[in-house]
Amino acid sequence: MKDSNSFTIAQGMFGSAIQIWQIEIWSPIQATTTVLQLSHLAYGLGTISSPVLASSFVYGKANVTRDGAVLTPDLRKHNLLIPFGINAVIQVIRK
Repeated sequence: MKDSNSFTIAQGMFGSAIQIWQIEIWSPIQATTTVLQLSHLAYGLGTISSPVLASSFVYGKANVTRDGAVLTPDLRKHNLLIPFGINAVIQVIRK
C-alpha cells in the first residue's frame, strides 16, 4: 500500500510541475490558459479513445474471441500485428 501512495504522490507532483512549466513557457505570449486547456483536452481525449481502440485486441483470461474461436499463440500474434505496427510507425515518425 505504501508504494502505491508514493507513486500517486509522485504523479501529482509531476503533473503540477508540468503545468507550472507550461505556464512559465507560455506566459509571455498570453496563451497560458489556451495551452493548459488544450493539454487537458488532449489528456481527456486520450483517456476516452485508448480503451475504445484497444478493446478489439484485448481478450482477457478466457482466450476466446467474440466469435467463439479459441486463441492460439499464432492467432494472438497475428491479431497483435496491427497495434504493434501502428506503434512502430508512430515511433519512427516521432524520431
